[in-house]
Amino acid sequence: MNEIIFYLFAILTILSAFAVAIVKNVLYAAFGLMFTFISLAVMYLYVGADFVAITQIMVYVGGVLVLIVFGIMLTSSVQNNETALFGRKLLGAVVSILFLVIIVSGFLKVDFASLEWINQQLRLGHTQAVTSQHVGFNLLTTNLLPFELAAILLMVALIGAALMAKFKNSEDVEK
Repeated sequence: MNEIIFYLFAILTILSAFAVAIVKNVLYAAFGLMFTFISLAVMYLYVGADFVAITQIMVYVGGVLVLIVFGIMLTSSVQNNETALFGRKLLGAVVSILFLVIIVSGFLKVDFASLEWINQQLRLGHTQAVTSQHVGFNLLTTNLLPFELAAILLMVALIGAALMAKFKNSEDVEK
């Protein structure tokens, strides 16, 4: 029964992600993205990654998606955005299919039985539970450099978005 529920949420994830890609209304795409994030979090729960599931809901559904919805509500020109040309859609489809082929071929080439961390988890029998304390300790000791680099990258993206919004508003004022 658990496998059936897992596969139902996997299908929901794929269908809602596909809806995000093909829906023309941005608000409907945001709702599709919400269903994608939530169903992905449920799938994380079914594989035993509780911390990742809660983080998925808090960060993506609670933060990113709410930011997208507020951006849609505050922007008056995003009612029906049909400016995408056929060539761009075709290019996007080709690039997406190319990435899918690369990911699937890489996945098929990996010998998962030879990966040491998987064998270690199988030997332990999943008796060691990963808690938020372990994640926080590893994040601020072993993985401090990637954590700081991600924080700097997010700060640069935020500053860039603010500058782009400032310049776009100044162009609107001039018109």
